[in-house]
Amino acid sequence: MKNDVKIITLFAALGSTAGSMLMPYIPLYGQEIGMPIALIGYLVFVYYISEMTARIPMGSMTGVMGDNTVISAGGAFFFISSVLYLLSDAIWPFIFTAQIFLALGFSVTWVTIPSYVTRAGGSLPVFTFSIGLGWLFGPLIGGLVRDVLSMYHLFLVYFAMSIGICILAFMFLKSRTQNYNKSKNIRRNLNFKKGRYWLEKILNSSLESFKKSYVIFGSNKEVFIATTISFVVFMAFAIFNSLIPLHLESVGFTSFMIGIFTATNTAASSFVRLSSDRIINRGGIYNSLFLGTLIVGISIFILAFLANAKALILLSVISGLGLGIFHPVVFDLIAKGTNKEDRGVGMGLRGTVGTAGSAIGVVIFTNIADFSSIPISIAIFGIFMSIFTILMIVLYSD
Repeated sequence: MKNDVKIITLFAALGSTAGSMLMPYIPLYGQEIGMPIALIGYLVFVYYISEMTARIPMGSMTGVMGDNTVISAGGAFFFISSVLYLLSDAIWPFIFTAQIFLALGFSVTWVTIPSYVTRAGGSLPVFTFSIGLGWLFGPLIGGLVRDVLSMYHLFLVYFAMSIGICILAFMFLKSRTQNYNKSKNIRRNLNFKKGRYWLEKILNSSLESFKKSYVIFGSNKEVFIATTISFVVFMAFAIFNSLIPLHLESVGFTSFMIGIFTATNTAASSFVRLSSDRIINRGGIYNSLFLGTLIVGISIFILAFLANAKALILLSVISGLGLGIFHPVVFDLIAKGTNKEDRGVGMGLRGTVGTAGSAIGVVIFTNIADFSSIPISIAIFGIFMSIFTILMIVLYSD
């Protein structure tokens, strides 16, 4: 693997570790400072709507400004969010702004970096596995710090890690400038210092990306399936990062136990990702994707009615096995369904449609929880996800 790909994969892994340290505990922090469930839903919604808005333009901005500039900005986004989280301990509305910058940082991780990895000849299974490691250890670190110290100390740890992310962004920039052909592109891109010209290029490119996305989505089966299934799977991610931590705390889980729940889910997902090629070859690419998604929907439905810690951890493992096939398959579908020039747009489209699912889902189901109960809302989502996947199986099974 090339040095620049190694650095950028480590960037994504550290960013995932840092972000996943916080995400399961943001709803708990909201509850801790007195937010009602519906407002907690909007706190999570701010993150997802920001990510949704950024993803397609992020792909086009990479084309205008270059990978170096966008990835450097990604490091800055993580750092700014860490400062705002720290300030939110004194001025709580800052946490909403911090969620926006965290979303921008993750948009770089999920759009620009995988696009670069595929164009540079890197390995998507290794990339997704590295991100999985971040999601494995992040919640455990976050839960332990929150239980032993406080949420403020967790924000401090995140601040320190954001500095590491910025250092990796600088290392990537230095690695890339060692190549003469690539450095020519960097100099050309950095000559766009006339703000108006640069802004017009970004806006025009973003508008063109939305147009391209519409065409690709409607005319390409691989991209259509990848983005459509992402819609409901990202809804599940939102439930895992909002209602499920609240449900687990209500049945007696500590923050560290919530971290164990999240980590076992991620460990199971990572195991499946390493074996994804064999699974797809045996089951077919669409059947494998749909079966995994159906397993997640059924697991979430059952989870809503359980309070036993061992049973909940077991369901976490089962749902993780279902989720594990998702990222390798959808990234591969996007890569197969697009040429190199449109790949960033395709990745952005998948991320935008998926994150729209998260944004819509978290608002709908936290409001349902607010006027009914958290378990009922989780169960309704599990039913919805299962029915949605069954329809996809009927229409698009191999």
